[in-house]
Amino acid sequence: AQLNASIGRHDLVIEDCTRLLVLQPGMVEAHRLRGLAYHGVGELEEAVADFTQGLVHAPDDVALLRTRSDDAYALGEFELAIRDLDQLIAQFNDDAELYFNRARAHASLGHYDDAQRDMAHALRIDPDRGWDAMWERFLVRLAWSRFRGNQLEDAVDLWTQVITINPPE
Repeated sequence: AQLNASIGRHDLVIEDCTRLLVLQPGMVEAHRLRGLAYHGVGELEEAVADFTQGLVHAPDDVALLRTRSDDAYALGEFELAIRDLDQLIAQFNDDAELYFNRARAHASLGHYDDAQRDMAHALRIDPDRGWDAMWERFLVRLAWSRFRGNQLEDAVDLWTQVITINPPE
């Protein structure tokens, strides 16, 4: 399975790992590899399911938590992404990217105070990375999405956040 993964043969990785997991359902590495293969072919629901199974057997596995949080966020499963990021931040409280990702998930749920707190923390940890510009772009995209979805109150709140970050001169 690892050889097929190294050459990008996601279909074969999925087959190999499925066979392995029939024999050894708790094999964390097989869940990780198959989850990554599912991610590689765009089947994020299957990827999250495999990462979740792997975490049953290795609940503190950093790689599984990171990949599951990313895919959960992409699926709109923001609460799951936040739970994973909470667990990662408990272990790595100096990782600005974890705070940035959790801020995005909080903002996507409309938890703007939590989002701002996480964003401020990311900026304190790594002020030179350009988090403020990335955050502004994220909020603008989210505001337009909410506006197009006729969630006008949410869109106004987001635009207010953008103006706070980058006030007009």
